[in-house]
Amino acid sequence: MKRLIRILSMLLCLCTLLGSVFAAGANALTWVEDGVWYEKSTQLFVYRTDMNGAELVRASVCDGMITTKTVSISADVVAKLRVYHDGTLLASDSYRQIKDTGEYVVMYEDGGAEKRILAFTIIPTVTNAVISYTVPDGFKILQVTLNNQQISFDSDRIDFTEEGDYRVLYHCIRTGMNYSLNFTTDFTGPKLKLANVSDGTAQGPVDISDAKDAYSVQILKDGKEIPFNEILTSNGEYLIRLTDDSGNVTTYQFTILIYFSAIGYLALALLILAFAGVIAYVIIARKKLKVR
Repeated sequence: MKRLIRILSMLLCLCTLLGSVFAAGANALTWVEDGVWYEKSTQLFVYRTDMNGAELVRASVCDGMITTKTVSISADVVAKLRVYHDGTLLASDSYRQIKDTGEYVVMYEDGGAEKRILAFTIIPTVTNAVISYTVPDGFKILQVTLNNQQISFDSDRIDFTEEGDYRVLYHCIRTGMNYSLNFTTDFTGPKLKLANVSDGTAQGPVDISDAKDAYSVQILKDGKEIPFNEILTSNGEYLIRLTDDSGNVTTYQFTILIYFSAIGYLALALLILAFAGVIAYVIIARKKLKVR
């Protein structure tokens, strides 16, 4: 009897949920996977926050998606929504249209505790951070190209270990809607010519002008960071760290030895001539004194 009561109670909850979910009209929502529906009129994914389905969360991505596009999120009760970006809680007015790259987790306050609703990742169009992608449950990959050439793939997983331009087309099995993921993988770090450096040492100025093309340049001289300069002239130990747009990092280390520039050689020559002139003057002066 108790078991029958529990079954009836579960059926009642399910009916209540379905009633609230489909209140907008027949077939307004299509079931995608456990806890996720698709709303065709808005082209948004709908997530229930409890068994009753009285409070819903809507997002432009499905749980587990990777995208390069802006993501929109809304909730029936905004005050209960929590969005974390790389582990940091976002302000409530900053997540309705999300553009910044990173990993996101959407939580919903339920009875004083936070309940996970969905997670997704936004990546830049050129990156070294993605080596594979498993599409969400209920989705299937249709086609993958690398540098405009079709490549093999599993039905739900792609590897991005080769550098190049990827185009991924996949779709939701139950809604028939297609989705795409287009981006470029780049695992090669930025490079410097360092023409004047040999075996880690330089006898003169070092030209690093091509470093300015990197996304980020950090220069340390004798362990202390210094401002960027296209020509390094002071003697000392240098470390140059370059970071490109994809996040690849390349480090160069070298030592500029004490050296004389053309001006230095000229100054040294003038100094020698001046010293020789003084000696000559003293010698001549002494001879004149002896003659007298």
